[in-house]
Amino acid sequence: MKIIHSSGKELKIETGTVLEMERTNPFFNDYGEQSIPIKLPPDKQNFETLGFPDNISGIHKMPQRTDGTIQDGIFHIACRQAILSANSKEGIDTSFYLNIGSFYEKMEKVQLSTVFKDKVINFDTIYSAMSFVRKLMVIPDHRFSCFPVLTESQDSGKIICLNKMVLPLKEDGYLSFYNEMEQTETVNEKKVSIPPGYYITPFVKVMHVLDEIFKYLGYVLEGNFFSETEPFKSMVFLNNNIDTIVDNKIRYEQLVPDCSISSVLDIFRNKFCCEFIPDEIHRTVRIELFNDVIERPVSQDLTKLLASPITINHGQAFKQLKLTCEKGPMITFQGGTDFVSATPDFLNKKLYEIKSAYPGAMISEPIGIIFREGYKGHFLTTEYVGSLNCDYYAGENLEDEEKQSPDVLVSIGFFLESGGYAPFVGTSRTMNSSIVWSSPSGAESTDDATQDKSELKPMLCFTVHRNSNTDIGTIYDCLLSEHLWDYALCYNGKNGLYEKFWRKYDDMLRNSMRPVTAKLMLSDLDKMNISAYEKVLINNQELLPDIIKYDIGKKDITECSFYTTRIYFPKSSAITNTELFKPSKYRWEVKKEASITDTYNYFEYNETPVAFYPTLPTEKEYKQGGRFYQKAYSGKFYNDSGYKNGILTVWLEPVLREV
Repeated sequence: MKIIHSSGKELKIETGTVLEMERTNPFFNDYGEQSIPIKLPPDKQNFETLGFPDNISGIHKMPQRTDGTIQDGIFHIACRQAILSANSKEGIDTSFYLNIGSFYEKMEKVQLSTVFKDKVINFDTIYSAMSFVRKLMVIPDHRFSCFPVLTESQDSGKIICLNKMVLPLKEDGYLSFYNEMEQTETVNEKKVSIPPGYYITPFVKVMHVLDEIFKYLGYVLEGNFFSETEPFKSMVFLNNNIDTIVDNKIRYEQLVPDCSISSVLDIFRNKFCCEFIPDEIHRTVRIELFNDVIERPVSQDLTKLLASPITINHGQAFKQLKLTCEKGPMITFQGGTDFVSATPDFLNKKLYEIKSAYPGAMISEPIGIIFREGYKGHFLTTEYVGSLNCDYYAGENLEDEEKQSPDVLVSIGFFLESGGYAPFVGTSRTMNSSIVWSSPSGAESTDDATQDKSELKPMLCFTVHRNSNTDIGTIYDCLLSEHLWDYALCYNGKNGLYEKFWRKYDDMLRNSMRPVTAKLMLSDLDKMNISAYEKVLINNQELLPDIIKYDIGKKDITECSFYTTRIYFPKSSAITNTELFKPSKYRWEVKKEASITDTYNYFEYNETPVAFYPTLPTEKEYKQGGRFYQKAYSGKFYNDSGYKNGILTVWLEPVLREV
């Protein structure tokens, strides 16, 4: 075996040195292909090649990682070497990362801000900066999007709109930025002049961020499902900056989340059930969806490599999937004209819990809300009781396998300021400015300076491009009655992440994935060619690799582990949201009868009715017909001549629900 340093020099190793390697399936393991640590001998060439890691008198930081190549017969593979420790007498402790392991190791602890710290777009004036951002709606750009979002002002606590669009329409058919002109607002009971360009911010596209990440790491991201499929092609990271462009610049590091490269990849892994697979020879990365992997034909038959019969572990329990992430706050009506940010308790409830508590609840797809219908006197009323933004969990009597994504799932609110539905990004922040109050003497006071560079968490959102007026942001698959596409960013719903990306994986957890161990005699060619994640055939059965163990430096039998893919009966499968919230065939229709014979315009209750939420009509009640939940209310009947006191009788009748 030879270990070649990136300088081209060969590292000295002890005769008979063996590297014990593990190639792990990234869908089932959190680490990539790596070796058990070995010790290099205290050879002069080793110390010199590796930069004298045994010497503390050097003036430069010791590189902890270096690239290299491992050769053994026809086995030849690029690697990344980790220097663990060094002793001039005992030698150098080191380990090696190969393929996916090398790829993971390069990005460990690298922050997005490091990748984008020098990436800036400069403009001559604030007006050219505003024009650039507005044109993102007119002509889609591969780097950015722009649409209205709602945020809670860090100064006043009021709900305000970023990228607010107003009349007049310009020649291109799109609205104007409200903040392209100087505005005035009140902060702490003081009038503040807001220069043009405030409250305007672009959103960076996620696929553009991924391209730049891999370019920074020395790879090219291949075309993939997300880069070629809407709405993912136009998916963005949201931000809550109120002053992104005020100094005539767009700084990427202020638009990307405050997180590591690994966190961005973990968002994809834990939301879309996919993995990033590097090709170290061609320096490319491709994205593999589990749905594609499980449907693809087997890559090779390993039966001929068996050194003994396989072992199947039946002791491991079948499991069910649990998908979780942080939930962003919602906008709620406080009373009067005030809207506030709040986190309702129902965001922490699972759908099966909501259905159990509210059997008649229904789903409103455009805003991802679960609601129930009730009545206040003769008026229909609705109550929000749940959200599609809650975690996915079927709640059955099985062990859990949890996939937690490190992002925040935003809510969608309807607000006049935003001109309709818009994402709510939480509390705003300032990055490039602050409010400095003038003291009575005329001097500036910095005591009350307002600036907030709080952490920006990852928040994903789709871009709905319109041919006029303004673009729109959403995480759902529809707007009002308009179907947009067949995907949503919430876990639940007929087009949610579970149904689109995770159901096949969950079905395997519930009905297969029996651990199988097999002792294999792998050749040098096998060691290079067996995929870490592609299906293989053993004894005419399709299996997924879990851990492929092999030795570099000797040919020996090693124990490898796999998972079954066959769905065993009786099959268990999670109920769909459509089945869980299946609409009743029947509904209530409110009827009323006045005690007066005169025509009236409206009825004023003497006492405000209390809302009640009846269970949905049964088939028996529908066939029976008649009046249900009848109640009489005293009040005043108003018409053009005045009013008369009287009684309004209200009841419900069961009717067929319109399809």
